[in-house]
Amino acid sequence: MLFYQRTICFSLLICSLSILNLKAVWELPATTPMHEAAKTEEGCKGVLRELLENGHSVNAIDSSYLTPLHWAVKKNNRPAAWALIRYGAKVNATDDTGKTPFDYCGKYDIEVEKLLIEYGAKKSADMD
Repeated sequence: MLFYQRTICFSLLICSLSILNLKAVWELPATTPMHEAAKTEEGCKGVLRELLENGHSVNAIDSSYLTPLHWAVKKNNRPAAWALIRYGAKVNATDDTGKTPFDYCGKYDIEVEKLLIEYGAKKSADMD
């Protein structure tokens, strides 16, 4: 119930404010609400969907040039990764070290890895 109430409050906030692409500079790396929602499955259930449906930048970068898709993959969050890709996330976006989301797949992230491959993702070494 509490998560549902928070989601409703957040929905009202994003409908009334246009500042959601601002970075949370008090955190390092500086992130956007989309980055934070992509990190947890709980965030994916409501907040991520609200952000995506209300035009928040799916390819926003944090201070390390990580996109929300990079974070979803790092956290092995397949539902978030799938939602981000569905809304146009760049599967071959590179961070400040040249790594793509695919480079962040761990050895146990088989499902996320399959999803990225299905949508044309490549490891940074294969980009050249």
